[in-house]
Amino acid sequence: MKKTVILLCAFALSACAAVLSPLMWKNSLPKGSITEMKTISYSDYVSASGELSVINEKGYVTALIPEGYIYKVKEGQRVNVTGNAFPDMFYEATVKSISDTAIKNATGSVFVPVDIELVSTDDNIRSGYSVKVKIFTGDEKDISVIPYEAIKADENGNEFVYVFNSGVAVRKDIETGLETYDGVEVKNGITEDDRVIYSEEKIEDGSYIVISE
Repeated sequence: MKKTVILLCAFALSACAAVLSPLMWKNSLPKGSITEMKTISYSDYVSASGELSVINEKGYVTALIPEGYIYKVKEGQRVNVTGNAFPDMFYEATVKSISDTAIKNATGSVFVPVDIELVSTDDNIRSGYSVKVKIFTGDEKDISVIPYEAIKADENGNEFVYVFNSGVAVRKDIETGLETYDGVEVKNGITEDDRVIYSEEKIEDGSYIVISE
């Protein structure tokens, strides 16, 4: 009887170990989440500060463009106007004219005044408001981006990401391009089918990893 009990206990312990061992191993693995490359529309732009004014119920902005960027600005270009007085929204506008004369501020920086006209106005638009303008200086194009946090760099400065492949993190070297609010452009190295890993834990090429849902 004692031998039977001992054998049963040994069998139970073996069964528990068989169940717990993979669980314990899995819990010891680095954890991460999956992000995918997405396509966005992007246009090159110049950002600057400006001041609103209202004349004959029309809204205008005088923006000061740094001299190093004025060559990109042309009459008729599309503009988005934002400001603290109207958070979470923007007004469409166009570049109306570019000054022939540059000005210098107190620190010696040189700017060129640019007049911008809003397409429409409402009660949010008041003379004297400080605003930010984004002047779109290039044609829109589609680019593929991934989050900044997913990109790594080795000791030689080569940029790469880890992609998820059957439970394993696989390194793929990439070439990056533009930096946008939506992420970093990836020119080559991965495709939209790759499942890019984001993890705050240390992982290496060939590491097993647990993906959290």
